[in-house]
Amino acid sequence: MTLLPVQISELTIGQPLLWDLFNQDQKQLLAQGEILSNADEELLKKSSLFRRQEESEITPISKPENDTSTTKKLNEFTFQDMHLNVGNKLQLKLPTNIVNSAERSEFCTAELMGYVNNLSVMIRSPQLAKQMDLSLVEGDKVTVRLFSGQLAFSFSSYIDKIIKVPFNYIHLSFPTKISGQIIRKSRRIKTKIVATIADNPTPATISNLSMTGAEIRASASIGQIDETISLSFAVEIHDVKKTMSLQATIKSTKPTVNETDNALAFGIEFMALETEQSHLLQSLIYQELVENPENQI
Repeated sequence: MTLLPVQISELTIGQPLLWDLFNQDQKQLLAQGEILSNADEELLKKSSLFRRQEESEITPISKPENDTSTTKKLNEFTFQDMHLNVGNKLQLKLPTNIVNSAERSEFCTAELMGYVNNLSVMIRSPQLAKQMDLSLVEGDKVTVRLFSGQLAFSFSSYIDKIIKVPFNYIHLSFPTKISGQIIRKSRRIKTKIVATIADNPTPATISNLSMTGAEIRASASIGQIDETISLSFAVEIHDVKKTMSLQATIKSTKPTVNETDNALAFGIEFMALETEQSHLLQSLIYQELVENPENQI
């Protein structure tokens, strides 16, 4: 079964569902034809949503005569595949002349204002607006990254027009090539994140991390198997620090392989992640896959 991502904004309260809805584990949440209620919407906001791909939506992939690889074609998407909506958050990688001209991050966050198909993509970014009077100019190339469901998309655009009146926003050239990568729940990365366990003074470090859980190393016990713990830690995504506080269940415990540190390794499973927390974990994992692929487990 091939699934396509669905945005919550595509659903209307009080109207019958156009498709069967599934979560990222391919478990059906609601059936086609059911009337969406307010309670349903609040529940669905906590999950990544998907629907079946219809046969009419499947486009045969033709392989060029001189191209011996099909992987590249399978990772290419159309603009419509991203299911963008006004207000969606985007990550921008700025041109090197912006980054090298001063001490600033090469990444910033932007918000989609709208788009005209095959013509222009309009974005605004208070963070980026502060740099418009410096070295950002029309014609500069930027890389755009975003997440939709379990997919991470990326494409390159050029700054067509910088608008400053009545407020700052930017016209980007419409992308012609969009790549995508599935961020699976089981994808795990190596980390060295300092964590705090509520009501437990033992120092702890998150040694690896996935969308569903993590491994924590500590010099003493942080709890028993099946015990729920409150965990806090900070992640840094493109030089922006975010603090996460969540609940987790201890699923396993064992001595670490490295006998010199006398540490214990605890396998934990995250519980009831909020949408923003899931997005932060996705962003962190995708960032590491792109920038530090050697950290993939």
